[in-house]
Order: sequence, then structure tokens, then C-alpha cells
Amino acid sequence: MAVFIYPKGLTIAQLFLNIEEKIKSESSPTWEVQENRIIHTASSGQWNEGGYLTRAELNNINYLAYYFKTLSGSQPRSGTYGVYNGRFVEFLMNQFANHIEKIEVKDLRKK
Repeated sequence: MAVFIYPKGLTIAQLFLNIEEKIKSESSPTWEVQENRIIHTASSGQWNEGGYLTRAELNNINYLAYYFKTLSGSQPRSGTYGVYNGRFVEFLMNQFANHIEKIEVKDLRKK
């Protein structure tokens, strides 16, 4: 799955930095940045089943993209894929609604 974020009033690089800064702040207790990975870290451990979000290179001038990746050897529950990305979109809309023109979410799994 991929989340494509189209900024409003910010550059792609600024939006990326703002997202990472917000995650690293104490006001975002359910997300963490580790080695360029965004990891869901709810205290229950729910939805943190060996997957993470990774940012695509900042080479597109129209959007910032994050992709869900599964760690080698991990097999998250089937619902994890959608919930993980959905919670990330929720975080973005709650924290950056004024700086986002639109968000597109695409399912990239082979069906």
C-alpha cells in the first residue's frame, strides 16, 4: 500500500521534516521514527507485527509517498496492512490538515 500526500503551502521537503519532527515529539505517542522507518508503537503492540512505513525518495515535486513494507520473515495479520496505513492517514489529517491538499491511498498488493 502506498500513501501519497500532496502538500499545500509547503514544499515536499518541508512537509517531510514536519512529519518526522511531529513523530519524534512527545505529542505523537503511537508513532516512532527508527532508521528512516515509521513504526506504529501503540503500547498494546497492536498493529506492530513486523511491518513499517518507508518514505519514497524525495524526487517527485507533486507528492510525498510512504510505502508499507513487511520485514523479511514476518507475516502480519491480513488486517494489519489496511489498519496501519489508515492510522497513518488519520495521524496526517489530525496533525497536518492545513498543510495537505489531498491524500491518495493505493493498494499495491498483488491480488
